[in-house]
Amino acid sequence: MSAFLNESTSPRSSQFFDGLPASPNLRLTIIAADGLYKRDLFSFPNPFAVATIGGEQTKCTTVIKRTLNPYWNESFDLRATEESILAVQIFDQKKFKKDDQGFLGVINIRVGNVIDFSYSQTQRLTRPLKRSTDNVRVDGELVIEMSPIEGTDAGGKSLRKAEPLLGRSTNDSSSEDKDGNRLPAGWEKREDNLGRTFYVDHNTRRTTWESPRSPR
Repeated sequence: MSAFLNESTSPRSSQFFDGLPASPNLRLTIIAADGLYKRDLFSFPNPFAVATIGGEQTKCTTVIKRTLNPYWNESFDLRATEESILAVQIFDQKKFKKDDQGFLGVINIRVGNVIDFSYSQTQRLTRPLKRSTDNVRVDGELVIEMSPIEGTDAGGKSLRKAEPLLGRSTNDSSSEDKDGNRLPAGWEKREDNLGRTFYVDHNTRRTTWESPRSPR
């Protein structure tokens, strides 16, 4: 009598479900957007972000009111392979129930172009927001971070730690601006992956390229 493994007893089926890992293996942090398009003459949007993998596993940030430069810094755990497509869309909560849903832009990323699941390393990306098929005008950029969740990769193997990156850190932060001026309470200087300095106001959860320039 021949013996065989069915789907319920296969070692692979305990690691994968619907072609994806059974457990989350990708951490996405939606950090901020900058320079969103102002579609209303007299009011600012209330932006929030929606992330999906292959159109599923929907994750939403909180709504940040009345700004073109929202700062979220919110993390979500997702199931993905290197072939998975990550989409992050920005919407205006005030217009979300209208025909265009208050669409403010989208980025689409093939996970394997950014992440090697064999290594534990965080990658920060700044990507320009793109139009949808409706061809609605969009402006601005989106800043996100992606990293494998520590433990195992997409195939259940142990992760190896990546070698430290050379050069200037993309996660640099400081309580002084680039001219050495002390920042107000709740403000922080950061750099994106291109080495550009921007400032985070944790009080209002907004970002800006301009320093508040608090005097010493």
